[in-house]
Amino acid sequence: METVTQFASRILGIASPLGTGNRCWLCGGDCGDEARAQKDVIAPTFTQHNLAACEDSTVVCGGCEALTLASSWQGVVAARGMDIKVWTQAGWHSYSHFIAGPDVYECPKPSRVREILLSPPATKWLLGINESGKKHTVFRSAVNTGGQSWAVFAGDALVRTTTAEFATCLSAFEAMVAEGFSKASVVSGDYHPATMLKVGIAKARALDARVVPYRRMRPDLLGLVAYCAFGVAQFAEAAPEPAQPVKKSEVANYSADARGQMEMFL
Repeated sequence: METVTQFASRILGIASPLGTGNRCWLCGGDCGDEARAQKDVIAPTFTQHNLAACEDSTVVCGGCEALTLASSWQGVVAARGMDIKVWTQAGWHSYSHFIAGPDVYECPKPSRVREILLSPPATKWLLGINESGKKHTVFRSAVNTGGQSWAVFAGDALVRTTTAEFATCLSAFEAMVAEGFSKASVVSGDYHPATMLKVGIAKARALDARVVPYRRMRPDLLGLVAYCAFGVAQFAEAAPEPAQPVKKSEVANYSADARGQMEMFL
């Protein structure tokens, strides 16, 4: 079975086809003839040993080796003529990664992540979001099969959702941002009094009621939405249309109780 890193390295053309043999310490896949000693591949600075899929293994597959080497990533960027910043230490831990069949590779910015998740590929794909520019995300991602249900790595975990649920949450979130509420305040529910007065208490209550179910039951999804949603400045400068909600029948039926209003008013 092809693992996440083996899928990614195959699409990027940086590792040979799979074989059979010892299991890879990092991804758990078959190493075949490309098995390398784990101690020779995994640098001492690698701190996520708890995420190893096969801790008793002493070897690493070609895909995982390629996706841990800075030189490998820099080679991919150069070969594809990508217009992104590269420095001596830059590697797979430095950017977000979008990989899709048959030959797609991007280091997407938040606005591009928004586009991808509103209209995900019909082919196999993965997305690892790196907000800090200091973490490996590819091997922690999931390979999606092209349906409307998918998972992406964001924050420190996989966020599992559907295109419809994502679009509905994004619509509710951006409706508040378009009124001048900051992203951080929409995530927390702690709104600035001046913005509340400007928008109007009744309208703000109604807008926030759409966000409350995600804040309470899907903070992981709300965090993903906050990362890629349009910000206050974008609405002020370009006045883009907020994301549109999907039909009610297409999304999960959240049973918000009578307390489903802004946290600051509870």
